[in-house]
Amino acid sequence: MRYRDRRRCVLELIFLASILGSGPGCLGHLHPVAMPSPEATESCVAVAEARRDRVHVFFINGLDPTNRANFYGLSEQVRQLGFPHVTYGQMYDQPEMRREIVRIHEQDPEAKFVVVGYSLGANLAGSLTHALAREGVTVDLLVYLGGDTLSNSPSDLPDNAHHIINVTGQGCFWLVGGFVWQGEALAGADNLRLEDVNHYALPTHQRTLQLLLDGLTEVAAAAPAPPQP
Repeated sequence: MRYRDRRRCVLELIFLASILGSGPGCLGHLHPVAMPSPEATESCVAVAEARRDRVHVFFINGLDPTNRANFYGLSEQVRQLGFPHVTYGQMYDQPEMRREIVRIHEQDPEAKFVVVGYSLGANLAGSLTHALAREGVTVDLLVYLGGDTLSNSPSDLPDNAHHIINVTGQGCFWLVGGFVWQGEALAGADNLRLEDVNHYALPTHQRTLQLLLDGLTEVAAAAPAPPQP
């Protein structure tokens, strides 16, 4: 087999594997999602169901088509904790998410929006939030998980993000001497550095879930309940 043919074969196999593995849960068993504390769960459930129903949560995965980090499992945990409007997607789903958020905002101007991005998906979560600013939409909670290439600059601190959570770990790229691209602390954000946690364990770590659930509870508590008929 010629080199060009071998290279094409390898690329096709990688593409096929990414398609087959893009379904939720393929390797999610490697990192089961931690359970939140009873106190956090009780605080979340204490918020009226009608208010939680006004919250729309969008998860953008990064370069992890086999779901090794179980980011999908995190999205399902959020759904099970009482947030029915959860959308999970890959990086290429970002434009469709933007259209869906704009549509929801037009139908319900008081709806609340949460955008969660993992790894390279964190970069797309930031750019999605910037794009929504041009549509007049506020993102009530923007969550960066493992956004190792983010920087403390306006490009990653959208003005229309009401609250930002930034969780980083050891980094995802190793060179001799240590990890590079470990992310930065972001001004005005809730920054959590998990020094002993690798990149793929970030989405399912208990402190990640705790911080995310606290943020979701705050957003839901601020959502107006629908008027009584």
